[in-house]
Amino acid sequence: MLRFIKEHIIKIIFLAIVLLFCGFFVYSFEKYAARGTKLHEKTSFTDQEKNILWSELGLDYIDLDISKAYYNIYSHRLFVVSEGFDNIDAEIEYLKQFKGNENVHIGDAVKNEKDDKRTNIREILDIKYNPDIQYFYMDDLEDWNESIVCITYKEKGKYYLRFFKDGVTRFKTDEDFNYVKSRFTTREKTTFTDQEKKNLWSEVGLEYIDLDISKADYSYYDSKPKRVVELYVVSEGFDSIDAELEYLKQFKGNEYVCQEDYEIDGIVDNTNRDHIVLQREYTTYEKNGKYYLKLYYKFAEDKDNDNILDEVFGIDDSGKQ
Repeated sequence: MLRFIKEHIIKIIFLAIVLLFCGFFVYSFEKYAARGTKLHEKTSFTDQEKNILWSELGLDYIDLDISKAYYNIYSHRLFVVSEGFDNIDAEIEYLKQFKGNENVHIGDAVKNEKDDKRTNIREILDIKYNPDIQYFYMDDLEDWNESIVCITYKEKGKYYLRFFKDGVTRFKTDEDFNYVKSRFTTREKTTFTDQEKKNLWSEVGLEYIDLDISKADYSYYDSKPKRVVELYVVSEGFDSIDAELEYLKQFKGNEYVCQEDYEIDGIVDNTNRDHIVLQREYTTYEKNGKYYLKLYYKFAEDKDNDNILDEVFGIDDSGKQ
């Protein structure tokens, strides 16, 4: 035996190294696979964390508490479970109160997932989700909400809405899901030079107006391959909604501007900036006896472009102000 070992010592050492390497490879692969599939649970949330999670799902307009959430930092899968309802009708009634959710309804029963032992799981259909920045680079922007799925299930006498989204991008956390932080850089500004006012009106495509700006909010998110920007610009105050409409109608193309439920329709947008417009809203609201035009723009542009908004809000290349 000793003689055999001496004669084949190099082969034995080589074989041992190969087996050791294979074992290490299998072990590493299993650890990597487990890391990408394990969901970490979180059951307590600050108000800011709740806002971030609902925003990630495109549900900024709801104010439900979150009973628990699951997330994997590597596979970017997110599950968010609402507070409990007494029955499914109460869930549907809650969702229907929001504009755009008039047709929300219960769908067919769905099969249990591999890790889900609950029964009688039903899908909730036709929920309005706000546009998600994850899909701004797609050719068909109408398909953005197909990655979000809502089901309802019963547990311990209560019914829960559970939302699932794949490809989460708008917040960051540690591996164990101990906290939730937004990836957005957000700034607010209430004083403006004449040039800054011109730049802001230009960004929302209204170069032709000369209104003062009472305040503006700017947030952005750098993703691949675009930079996604959200911008709110609030005009000076008017004495009435009619005064706002009269002001806008004096410009060519705005002859049919109108207002319904505080939304302003028919405003001509003549922006020629090189970006993809994702969402645009013109509204009005009343505060302290004055009416304000609020203009919201969400767009994506090449990250290499010089961003005039960084200059307006005094943000340097590091994102600091």
